[in-house]
Amino acid sequence: HIRQVNNLSFLNLNCNKLYILPLDIYEISTLQTLYIQNNDFGDKDLQEMVARFNRTHPKLKLCYGSKISC
Repeated sequence: HIRQVNNLSFLNLNCNKLYILPLDIYEISTLQTLYIQNNDFGDKDLQEMVARFNRTHPKLKLCYGSKISC
């Protein structure tokens, strides 16, 4: 379980064809940078993820959208 990692600060989930983000990701208190570009998130789901991270991890660098090629 990824939430049991107590020193994870950077996570790259780009290009993984994810359509949901595992809930454990929200529990990683040490997370500083998260890349979730080029996945299969719906627009509404992506907006909800961004809003949730803004509440739970206000200093998180969250990179999303389709700005890279896989």
